[in-house]
This record gives sequence, C-alpha cells and structure tokens, in this order.
Amino acid sequence: SDTVEIAVQIKGKVRARINVPADAAKDELEAAAKEAVAAQLEGKDIKKVIVVPGRLVNIVALLCAGGGPGGRGDRERQRTRLGCEEIVSARRVWRPRGRRARVALA
Repeated sequence: SDTVEIAVQIKGKVRARINVPADAAKDELEAAAKEAVAAQLEGKDIKKVIVVPGRLVNIVALLCAGGGPGGRGDRERQRTRLGCEEIVSARRVWRPRGRRARVALA
C-alpha cells in the first residue's frame, strides 16, 4: 500500500478525497489538496492550512468580501490590520481586553 486516501476539508467539512503517495511531504499534500478543491476556494482568502500526514488536510478559507454570518468579516480584518486600536462600528465599540490590552498599552 504505497498510496493513501486523504480527506480534504474546508472549514472542517470534507469536500474531496485525494490519493497520494504514503510518504508525501506536507507541502505536497497541501498543493494536491488545493488543486482538488480549487473550485470551492475560488474567491476566498486562505487563512490557514492544517496538514495531518496520512489523514487529512483542512483548509480554513473565508470570503474576501468579509460578509459572512453576522457581518463581522470587515471588523476582523480591521482589527488585525490596525493592531489593537479602538475600532468603532455602527453597533458597538471594540476595545482590546485582557492580555492584549496590557500589551497594546505598554
């Protein structure tokens, strides 16, 4: 058995299965997985890729537009772009709390 079947997930849901050599490196698995689910990834931002050799590849991808449930995508993007500064939205003011706040103020 020199090939193994790997599950390819997008945000934790299996979207494809790929057959790859059993000794394939992580970057090879990642490339094959992205190729297998290219249609579902179109127009999305890949945030993280988790590779478990011999088992699965999980791709965390979000819409670039930032809509999503609750409409929080833009606020999240602002938060990371601006660091820990105050962000005012129509609904509420976000201020860093806990350890982040101490780091931001130091």
